[in-house]
Amino acid sequence: MKKKSFGLKVFFILLVIGILLIANVFIGQKILDRSWVYDGAVQNINQSAGDSFCSNRLVICVPYELYFVDSKGNRGSKNKDEFLMFYPNSVDYKCNFQTEERKLGIYSAPVFTGILNVEADFSDIVLPDYPTHVYHPEDAYIIYDISDTNIMERPVFIQNGKEKQTYYTTEGLCSKIDLDKNVKIKTSVKIKGAAKMVFNINALAAKVHVDGDWASPGFTGYSHLPDIRKVTENGFSADWNIAFGSISKRTQVGFDFISPVNLYDKLRRANTYAFLFILVPFIVLFLFEIFVSVTLHPMNYLLCGAASVIFFLLLLSLSEHINFIVSYVLGALASGILISVYTAMVTKKYKLGSVMALICIILYGYLMVCLMSEDYALLMGAIFAFIVLASVMFITRKVDWSNLNKTEHTDLIEA
Repeated sequence: MKKKSFGLKVFFILLVIGILLIANVFIGQKILDRSWVYDGAVQNINQSAGDSFCSNRLVICVPYELYFVDSKGNRGSKNKDEFLMFYPNSVDYKCNFQTEERKLGIYSAPVFTGILNVEADFSDIVLPDYPTHVYHPEDAYIIYDISDTNIMERPVFIQNGKEKQTYYTTEGLCSKIDLDKNVKIKTSVKIKGAAKMVFNINALAAKVHVDGDWASPGFTGYSHLPDIRKVTENGFSADWNIAFGSISKRTQVGFDFISPVNLYDKLRRANTYAFLFILVPFIVLFLFEIFVSVTLHPMNYLLCGAASVIFFLLLLSLSEHINFIVSYVLGALASGILISVYTAMVTKKYKLGSVMALICIILYGYLMVCLMSEDYALLMGAIFAFIVLASVMFITRKVDWSNLNKTEHTDLIEA
């Protein structure tokens, strides 16, 4: 084979590889587009379910009037109306919830309903004695700042065994109380929501206990991890004990509803290895040309590469409707069989088709292991790429690349 013919063939093969990599970029963009559609569907489901549940401040408000005082200490005209706020010394949250999957089209997301029990202890409530202040303790009320979209039924506050009716304002859930030096309040709220459950602590001390049937909670990203947690395939329980809370800084505990199988993350990771699915079959075909009496056209490379790329499109479309593992196996079988049979037909050597089938089994099996071992995917990918390169170098160690037409066991196509 002439050097000019060999160089031209390599050029066209590289051109085919470039075309297929560009095609794979479009598939990657399609995965990203579908991921955005999924995120939008999940957001719509979450909003309809009340969105994230967030327990904010719990505070007693005492209204008072603020007056001007002259130099003689006499009270003059009223300046404005104000509120004196008292935060709890301690608060105890106990929540038990159940989840269910809600669907929007082909997409689904978990939503939850549950019961939240709250007990708050306000101690040493003393109204300061200022000549400028006129208090109205008879109008004192408590605010529990949670969103009305997270409340399923109107709750009541209980103080000293007496039920206090609630109403909702822009500040949150409110109820009038009987002001005393020590006030203990408790309530039980039927809640709903999605995505996450957050408790913003505004007490000097707090305890939070959560029980639920979701098996994949995410506790990171908050001020404190749970002191005690137990996660099983049937759900989890978690306890936080905030010994030194604060009303001046943000202390936040809670968890996110993590999807145990993030489909589009897996698809994006799979797509990053597409270059191997294009390159490895091309290397095998090229080695066939060097060591076996076969003649291949760049078009044969293009069609084999297209079958490799179409695997990722099959994986995307199938996995949105059926189990990811099943989708992967079906896509791998379809693409692998197509490449292997096509190789056997164009080379007219069925043993070469069997060799290509073995290569496909190794390649698709490797990718599956990488997807299942996310933490070690980069390491495994580097090792696999090294093994491929080392194998090619070893197999072609005796090839005289400058004189392929004279190399032993070489039978490349003529121009």
